[in-house]
Amino acid sequence: PLNDRIIGIVRDVSERRKLEEELRESEEMFRTIAENSLVGIYLLQDGIVKYANPKLSEIVGLDLEEIVGRDPYDFIHPEDVEHVRENVKLLKNGGFSSYKFRIVSGDGSIKTVETLASFILYKGKPAIVGTILDRTEEEMNKKKLGEYERFYKNAQDMFFIVDGRGRFVDVNLRFAEMLGYSKDELIGRTARRLVAPEELDHVRENFRKAMRGEKVVYEARAVARDGREYMMEVTLWPIVKDGKVVGAEGILRDITKRKELEMKLKENEEKYRKIFEGSPNMISIVDEDGKIVEVNQKVIESIGFDPTGLSVFEIFPEKIARGRMLMLKTVLEQNRSIVFDGRIKDRFYTATAVPLELLGRKHCLVIATDVTRIVSYSKLLGTVNKISRIIMHERNITNLLQRACEELASLEDHYHVWIGLFEGDYVRIVASSNQRTGRVLEIADCITNAVFNGLDVRDPSIHRKCRSCKFRPRKPGLICVTLPLVTDERAIGVIKLISEVGKPMEEELEVLETLANDLAFAIKSLELEEERITAARQIERNIEQFAYLTDRIRNPLAAIVGYAEMNEKFDDIFEKIIQQARRIDMILEEIDEVWRESENTKRVLTKFNL
Repeated sequence: PLNDRIIGIVRDVSERRKLEEELRESEEMFRTIAENSLVGIYLLQDGIVKYANPKLSEIVGLDLEEIVGRDPYDFIHPEDVEHVRENVKLLKNGGFSSYKFRIVSGDGSIKTVETLASFILYKGKPAIVGTILDRTEEEMNKKKLGEYERFYKNAQDMFFIVDGRGRFVDVNLRFAEMLGYSKDELIGRTARRLVAPEELDHVRENFRKAMRGEKVVYEARAVARDGREYMMEVTLWPIVKDGKVVGAEGILRDITKRKELEMKLKENEEKYRKIFEGSPNMISIVDEDGKIVEVNQKVIESIGFDPTGLSVFEIFPEKIARGRMLMLKTVLEQNRSIVFDGRIKDRFYTATAVPLELLGRKHCLVIATDVTRIVSYSKLLGTVNKISRIIMHERNITNLLQRACEELASLEDHYHVWIGLFEGDYVRIVASSNQRTGRVLEIADCITNAVFNGLDVRDPSIHRKCRSCKFRPRKPGLICVTLPLVTDERAIGVIKLISEVGKPMEEELEVLETLANDLAFAIKSLELEEERITAARQIERNIEQFAYLTDRIRNPLAAIVGYAEMNEKFDDIFEKIIQQARRIDMILEEIDEVWRESENTKRVLTKFNL
């Protein structure tokens, strides 16, 4: 019996050791599994954390020493504590419990976790053992997916998915409603009936590009069930699975109104561009720094170069440029228009500066009119008025024409002026602004043409017949204007003007033609005055001669009559002598009458200064 007892004790000890060894192996296995597990593992007992594995430490964001021994509710988001407590109560009734809740990690971030827990006895006391998975990213993705689905269903843009053959797999509500179909009517069908016939090839080509792996963006016209057409912007990209393109996703955006606005904008832009470029006025846009942003062609033509990109200080002298900048500042700061006059080289302008905003920046729109011709015309009128006053007071033809030449040559437009009078087939230069007078030259083609046509305007540098002309100016780029001096339908001379500013305006030519007529009339009047003076002097001499002759005839005649009356012997002969004497006396009476009339004429001519 003793041996049996000893053997039994030994057996019990061996079995206990075996059990202890198995327990150690089991604990070692649990520890190895728990510490290397991809999920968090915990053991709760007596209201504290009894055990936590490294993965749980990673999820919570705290060291194990900071977790074990603490109340598990310390880590749970305050808003989810009650939710966890309810689930723990359910555990005590037996079975497993799986639920999600939020925790506050060690760095303060909020994470969503899912636990699977069960109620057990550990070392003879109730405990809860469970696992925890970090579902934060999954929840975020789920939330994003939900948002995407809501967006997909409710978005104002039209979303669609097609398979590799172009058949609709899915469309959102907006897509179906916009085109007047239900989703069921579209799923499984191609877009053929939704696309304008002339756009089909274009749409198919872009679909083929997407199926080759390209992302494409293009425009096409869609046709709704009721026949209405919409201009759509289509964005299409491939769906790739296992490295293979299996379909495409896309977005349709209704750009009908945008295209209409673009068309109107384009039309307006084209309209204003035509106005800008075709305007007879010079138009330029200047920024607030005084730099020329844009000009129209008229500006370039007028000033001879393109000032785009240049500052006003690079175009004008400094004094004028400072004035322009001051004006620009006033226009932009006071937001009002300013009208001003200006001059560039030999050109005169009147302009309006208007405030303008472009791309959020202040600019100034300057609209200028070239008034050089108007200024020239005004000066010409003033000069012609001066010459008219000279005509009224000058009594010498040569002096009159010379002074007229000097006045015309004083105009900035005229490089040279001369006036000549015809002498047979030649013209004598009577007055000139910079040539020797008295020269007699052959009548040139321009003069002949002016006499026959009333006017001749030409560029002698390009006119073939002017190459050998002695009147041709040597300076290039000048215009010759020839005006005939005509009186009583007869040309008596010409005015020759050499202009530096191009062909005169019609109004200027009319004024010059009037001046030529006035000078011709003045020349004729002065010539008549000279003839009048000569005639008056001749009449005076004739009157004196008449008186002298009358006296010389009357005295011998009286003697003859006396002698005839004294001798009666020769009555018949003396009667005839007396008759002839009386006839002579009658003639003398007539001469006296003519003398008296001549005297009266002389008095009248003298009275009216004719």
